[in-house]
Amino acid sequence: MKVKGFTACVRLLTPLAPAYWAEDHAVLMNCIGHWLPQNKISCFSDSTLYDAWMKISGNHLEPDENLAIKVPILLGGEFKPDNFQIRNIFDYYKSTAAIYAPLFQKK
Repeated sequence: MKVKGFTACVRLLTPLAPAYWAEDHAVLMNCIGHWLPQNKISCFSDSTLYDAWMKISGNHLEPDENLAIKVPILLGGEFKPDNFQIRNIFDYYKSTAAIYAPLFQKK
């Protein structure tokens, strides 16, 4: 039985793909100490777009912000800084959850 906290399983949603990453053995502590440092979750640790955006804008994102895609890749959008905008991360996932939910229910 898993309990909340350090032994809770880690799950990641990558809306650009869209993809849902899950690994039974990835719990919070070994995710921080093993999976992320060894770049075993490449979709999570790719900073290419953020680095390009920072170079252009000279800004950093606040902890509650993300770079939200305007036109999804699957609909012809490009993986370029001008196809992304700053959004509150909580508002972004609230507004996109209904769109992505059917994709993940089929799996």
